[in-house]
Amino acid sequence: MANKVAFIIEDDSQTASMYTDALSEVGFEIISEMDGKKALDWLKGNPAPTLIMLDVNLPHLSGDDIYESLRNDDKFADTSIFMTTGLEYTAKVLKASLNTGDVILNKPVDIYELQTIAKGLTANKL
Repeated sequence: MANKVAFIIEDDSQTASMYTDALSEVGFEIISEMDGKKALDWLKGNPAPTLIMLDVNLPHLSGDDIYESLRNDDKFADTSIFMTTGLEYTAKVLKASLNTGDVILNKPVDIYELQTIAKGLTANKL
């Protein structure tokens, strides 16, 4: 994959902007969507990104439903998924079910941690 692409699925525009700035600084091209259903439709119709930032609570389709759909599609086998939530209990439950290489981040997300993990998880895929 020539370019590192991050797809940010986040319904809060300030949070999405923060993720965009952080990931752009470490070399990612950014695509974003605020609606869960529109995001999944876009993902199904386009090449798989390197990384997906996926909020758990989204309009029209939840992050966990999107996660399950992507992890059942071989097209996304090499895509790292970073799920985000402000709910500590939800984070604990999700962490137990994530694939190796996927991450759950509690909100507010530490931007330096995000950048470090993103660089580390994608370094071997380029």
